[in-house]
Amino acid sequence: MKKILQKLGLNPNNSIVIGSGILQALGIRKSKDMDIVATQEIYDSLKKSRKFTISKNHGRETLADNLFEIGTSWNVLGKSYSFKDFDNDSIVIDGVRFITLDFLYKAKRSWVDGGYARK
Repeated sequence: MKKILQKLGLNPNNSIVIGSGILQALGIRKSKDMDIVATQEIYDSLKKSRKFTISKNHGRETLADNLFEIGTSWNVLGKSYSFKDFDNDSIVIDGVRFITLDFLYKAKRSWVDGGYARK
């Protein structure tokens, strides 16, 4: 995972893997894709590269391809989280920044409670 992210210029100082990526990093289960929150600067750089399709997800612009969905925020738990908002809810594993399991649990629990969760 680290090498794939590095090829795009993504590192623990400018991006965080959100969603179930932490589950793969810990060997709990495989993840089909990587959802990323990046700083505005790296996002703009990736957008200019034209390597991704510009799309909309939950009302926000994202960059997407078969493996990645990259945005500048994640709307979860009643808040829009930017990269800097994850300081206390992230962990670096093998040179990749991830949300913590605790944060992922809270997010997924809120989706279940709100009726938005997938089976």
